[in-house]
Amino acid sequence: MAGRKTRLSTLIREPEHYAAAKKAAAALRAKIFELSTDRGIDVGYLAAGMARWPADGRSGTDVCAPVLLAAVALSVRPGQDDYELQLMEQAQINPALVKHLAHNTTIHLDAPALGRLAYSTARFAPAPVLDRVRSLLASIPGATVEHSLVVSSFAFLADNLNDPALLDAPQLVETLQQHSGDDVLPVELEPDFSRFTALDERLPEDEILVLDADPQQQYVLDMIRAGESVLVSTPPGTGQTQTAINAIAQLVHDGKSVLVVGERRGTLNELAQILNEHDLDSLLLQLSAQTGPQQIKSQLIRSITRNEKAVEPKLGSLHETLVDHPSPAG
Repeated sequence: MAGRKTRLSTLIREPEHYAAAKKAAAALRAKIFELSTDRGIDVGYLAAGMARWPADGRSGTDVCAPVLLAAVALSVRPGQDDYELQLMEQAQINPALVKHLAHNTTIHLDAPALGRLAYSTARFAPAPVLDRVRSLLASIPGATVEHSLVVSSFAFLADNLNDPALLDAPQLVETLQQHSGDDVLPVELEPDFSRFTALDERLPEDEILVLDADPQQQYVLDMIRAGESVLVSTPPGTGQTQTAINAIAQLVHDGKSVLVVGERRGTLNELAQILNEHDLDSLLLQLSAQTGPQQIKSQLIRSITRNEKAVEPKLGSLHETLVDHPSPAG
């Protein structure tokens, strides 16, 4: 609860219970890794407290939801037949619980205020939050809030497609949404190489490349630099990663910010590794659901320091820069 790595064998000491817990930990760790790597979804959480009440007044059909959720890392202890658990972020009120209560009852949970109650001391203490939620749910017949701790897989994805950034997106994103289940998307176009200056007629300073690019890849880069929205089909072996790297470098060179998302976490890790190999990792700010304020701060300081040294040292204003541009995570 203090945020330190803790052995599973320390939490569960009885041999028969530990054997079952170790088996569950192995299955959970595999599921967390699978969803993180293949889908880019972080699902490993410590749930503190469980709210439960009969749905529509019928017994046997309970609503059951965690109250507090905190991202947890579950790793194998090196050299030992054991696991380690560590909280990776401050706990937050379960957004699914907040939404369900708002839509189906007159109870509105102030999630930020309730979350702060769990940190009135130096360590995570869920009891004040659970007591408060218990009192707020008193108007629901049969409602209980159990003081339990559960490590499992949880994900709240229901509102993802209702994100304003998607609802207000350009026509290309709308087309992708409408045809998300199709094998072929109706956006195929033949390249028109005459639109841009021929490669052999360009000045060297106009070629902003980190990695080599063939004519088709350069055509994609030219469209991106021209500000067009494009969808590029990249069968295996056609250089999708190197084209993405070149596009990032080109846009950053033009003073723009770039958001890179991927279905597979491994793809993003590969991209980050290539940038690091070319000494361009200071351009990168790696974010995930488990990236906390301190990790963001460390990355920003490292990037700013390296970039300032490469141009003109202005480290004296580093503190003011960080204060004027706080991270989204606070």
